Amino acid sequence: MSENLDILEVVAKDPDVSQRQIARETGLSLGQVNLLMKKFVAKGLVKIEGQTAKSVQYHLTPQGLSALADKTLRYIRDSYATVQKTTEQIIRLGLEYRQNGYDIYVVGNNDEIARITALALKEGKIPYKEGLPEPGGKAVVFYWDESLVQECSGLPAVNLMEALS
Repeated sequence: MSENLDILEVVAKDPDVSQRQIARETGLSLGQVNLLMKKFVAKGLVKIEGQTAKSVQYHLTPQGLSALADKTLRYIRDSYATVQKTTEQIIRLGLEYRQNGYDIYVVGNNDEIARITALALKEGKIPYKEGLPEPGGKAVVFYWDESLVQECSGLPAVNLMEALS
């Protein structure tokens, strides 16, 4: 179903788009695009205007716009639920390690996972430091970037991508 809605996104951006261009942008075959466009027209999601194959325009109907808006809303809800679940899991891990006397260090690229990790630890009122710990203390490293496995070897470390999956 999502590939169907991907077509609607392409049409919404450019009513003059050809089926060949839709196929390129969505990764579907030209035949699949043709079949789906016919289905969209029959369902009332897309209206075709034009007289020749070279002058055809596709327009989303109110139903088509609604389907696209529903997809966007589902994506936002799913993303929010994923961030919420991830935040809860990071808080749980952080509290577990803090209760066992560990200082928490966070190491990784400055990306979405870094921001979610920082927000989760702050939300859980769990103190943490960025970077690798000095030798000798009781510390655990939270990381998510596979390229840091070597740097974290020999240290208590949690790969968040593995721990949260």
